[in-house]
Amino acid sequence: MKYKIYIIVSLIFGILVGGVAGFELSKSSLKGLSLGYVGEAHKWRQETNYLKAIAYFNRAIALDPNSFIARISLPKTYSLAGYYDIAIEEYEITLKIAQAEKWDEKEINRIKLEMEEIKKRPKN
Repeated sequence: MKYKIYIIVSLIFGILVGGVAGFELSKSSLKGLSLGYVGEAHKWRQETNYLKAIAYFNRAIALDPNSFIARISLPKTYSLAGYYDIAIEEYEITLKIAQAEKWDEKEINRIKLEMEEIKKRPKN
């Protein structure tokens, strides 16, 4: 329960940061800032601090909703943290964006495969 609250607060904070930044920065600056958050997120994920990584990926997405790196990394990080239901939801969102943005077919297939692997996991 404690972790779910942390995730929700992180999501809200990420959205607020993105919203405030959106008023002050140009689109290219937002993408650059988004990549900075992605870098931080990967650092935290490497250190197995998945909740901080999730917060940073969400901040990146708040700034650049179609961010390829953040979109493919967020669901994987939820999965690593054991939040399989949220991971599946994020994979579904990512898949819709990938198809709409016409991402490489290999990436789309990878998203589908990873989502199906998580769906096979036993429910807690």
